[in-house]
Amino acid sequence: MPSCRRSPRLALLIHGEGPSPTGSRRHKRSFDGVALESGHLRGARNRWHLVCYSTWVLQGWEVCHRRAAGCSCELVDARATSGADTCRAGRRRGQDTSPDGGSHCGCPAQPATPRAPLAGVVLVPGIVWGKALAGGDGRRPITSLRGGRRCSDPPNQTTPHGSRGRPAPARSGQQPGSWARAREATLPLPVPRRDAEVEGVFHPDFGPVASALEELVAEEGRGGGAIAVYHGGEEVVDVWTGSSDGDGTPWSRDTLVMSFSTTKGVTATALHMCADRGLIAYDEPVGSYWPEFAQNGKEQITVRQLMCHTAGLHSLRGVIEDPSQVLDWDRMVRALALMTPAYEPGTNSAYHGLTFGWLVGELVRRVSGLSVGAFVRSEIAGPLGLDGLYIGLPPSEETRMAGWVALEDTLAEVEAMSEDRAQAQAADAELIGDPVPEQALEALMGPGALQAEVPAANGCFTSRSLARMYAALAAGGSLDGVTLMSPATLAEATVVQHTIPDLVLMIPAMWRLGWHGVLTSEGFLPNAFGHNGFGGSGAWADPDTELAVAYVPNRLGIGMVGDDRFASLGGVAYKAARERA
Repeated sequence: MPSCRRSPRLALLIHGEGPSPTGSRRHKRSFDGVALESGHLRGARNRWHLVCYSTWVLQGWEVCHRRAAGCSCELVDARATSGADTCRAGRRRGQDTSPDGGSHCGCPAQPATPRAPLAGVVLVPGIVWGKALAGGDGRRPITSLRGGRRCSDPPNQTTPHGSRGRPAPARSGQQPGSWARAREATLPLPVPRRDAEVEGVFHPDFGPVASALEELVAEEGRGGGAIAVYHGGEEVVDVWTGSSDGDGTPWSRDTLVMSFSTTKGVTATALHMCADRGLIAYDEPVGSYWPEFAQNGKEQITVRQLMCHTAGLHSLRGVIEDPSQVLDWDRMVRALALMTPAYEPGTNSAYHGLTFGWLVGELVRRVSGLSVGAFVRSEIAGPLGLDGLYIGLPPSEETRMAGWVALEDTLAEVEAMSEDRAQAQAADAELIGDPVPEQALEALMGPGALQAEVPAANGCFTSRSLARMYAALAAGGSLDGVTLMSPATLAEATVVQHTIPDLVLMIPAMWRLGWHGVLTSEGFLPNAFGHNGFGGSGAWADPDTELAVAYVPNRLGIGMVGDDRFASLGGVAYKAARERA
């Protein structure tokens, strides 16, 4: 494995459902690279999240995958669902997964083990991610996908109620491929599952993505989600499953989800479109477009510094007196114009969790004459034909919104994590301030929040609309005759601006201009870019494979910017794209 240099404040917080290796719910340990690579987590049928609260700095962008015990195959995806990955997962449990009883990978079958090896561990600068597999036999068959059709099938063959209707049931005697069974395999899984039905469309090459979503939602037991994938400018996945609220209302094709910081990626796209039209320049002072901003040490802050989170305007400590103020655009813009940077702009990085939206959104308004929400509707959603891309939700669309499930459980876990996070950040507490005050979150979850424009945090999206927008970016800025920006502008916007470990996120986020780097269960994608959000949503584009992926759930995870669910789903999509090429 690559040599590592450990931060003095390295600590890993292990969160799980069920007892931890020491019997406590939260267990903090220190690891070095070798210990993490060879370590095991006890406790079958548990889900484990490894959250790095400091920085692993690796020499180079190498990805280390833990090898399954006794097998020469590298296990990349802990929840392998088909093909060679099914072989790897099955062989690790001593299962016979090949039709002739042999091994697809040539590795000898291994005896079952009651321990849960830490599989799919990815080590990249600043991020440690992993999942513990099931212990014991942990086996059950995957059920077939019902209600899905291939994207290549004509809609009138499978969706008699129109493209927005529910798919018709499979006809008797229909051949596999257009309907019915995607596959059946035997996999080790961490918890018993319920039946879950995936609806929508998917290309056969990307069937594993639909199956992975089915498994994920069934494993969680409550809530639902949707994932959409474009490859080479073609929609290859648009599927959804589960319930859209706590009452069990089925998720539908039109279900919208408030996606928190995933909104930042859409806001950044709007500003890049303004730059492409010559309305704004990245290296010009912000005050050139917003004169009131040029005071209190902000005179030389550039647009570029705002976009890559080095402006020092991340903290809202003392700025918000009442929660409702975060929904008042003019109030927030005036307050930000009066702020003093927390550090010399350009010398450090601190994630602008909420302020990014008002800062960048006000620039869009100043140079285009449109609020960022109006710009997104008229310049992105309209031309691309998107019906699920809103910053500032029209009242007519409220009935489409998903409700949160198990929200209290999530918030309790976040609160517990915050205590450990505060200890890790104690030395920089004054510098960090309060990027996302508790009262701001209250306002975002309260009445009237969806109609306001909070361009860092309250975008309401479908995965399909997010994926289509990012598909244009993955293809160089254009899709189906619609150009969002030129390849030259996109190239400048996607250059990594710095590798400074972020004070707030405590990792190097590999910031581009408004977008961060992309990590999946298949590894770090060096040229991919996008933005994830609190709770688990996210979207990204990978120009190398012309792949765009977006995911929106309504069961909130505990990650500040995305979590392992999207990393896993994105990895499945990336692998399918590579195998298809």
